[in-house]
Amino acid sequence: MSCPLPAKLDDNQLAQRFYPGADTSVSSRYQVPDWSAAHQALKRKGMTKQLLGEEYAQQRPNRCYSYSQFCVRQTHLASEECFVGDCGQAVPVLCAGTGEVRQAQVFVGVLGVSNYTYAGAALTQSLPDWLGSRVRMFAFFGGCPELLLSWSYRGF
Repeated sequence: MSCPLPAKLDDNQLAQRFYPGADTSVSSRYQVPDWSAAHQALKRKGMTKQLLGEEYAQQRPNRCYSYSQFCVRQTHLASEECFVGDCGQAVPVLCAGTGEVRQAQVFVGVLGVSNYTYAGAALTQSLPDWLGSRVRMFAFFGGCPELLLSWSYRGF
């Protein structure tokens, strides 16, 4: 494309050039995402709301919600909720004494209002490590919220 754009080039023609395989017809109605499919897609390794929102927008360039509308804002009360889980991917940890490399599980806790985040590693997802991660998180936060909401990037 050259600059300045040709005077006869309308928005629909411009959208066709940027998104040749997409439906670029102009509409006053937004196409509602398939929330069930979106929920399933978010279970895939590496999938994020950002990526899912971008895919949704590319498929419907003139009929899509903005990213903030796509993500639907949630309301949280201070100290009420903590979202806890593992990040889904293990990280290598080197033992300084033996030189052995082991895979550690990354545990994350996020307070709902402030997004204040705790992250720690444990060698397994066994009950003692699972409980120990939460104890360390509560000590880090300086208390315990009313609700713990579990999540995982591998599914709920």
